[in-house]
Amino acid sequence: MLPALREAAKQAPNDVAAQTALGRALIEAGRLPEADAQMAVVVRLSKGSVESLYEAARVKFATGDNKKSRAACNALTKKD
Repeated sequence: MLPALREAAKQAPNDVAAQTALGRALIEAGRLPEADAQMAVVVRLSKGSVESLYEAARVKFATGDNKKSRAACNALTKKD
């Protein structure tokens, strides 16, 4: 599944849905550094939308790091 999502993201570099799907799959696979980088792409493509910031926050939640998770939540609160 991950190779197919990587290919879809590569074929559609400006498609937020394809980039987000890859990021979510990377989280599920436990590839958190890659997922973090991928979600940064999602945030950039979405021009920092609340939805994209939430997707990026998913990576922080997956790490289990309370400090990083709280920082991500604060960023969401400021944007909202």
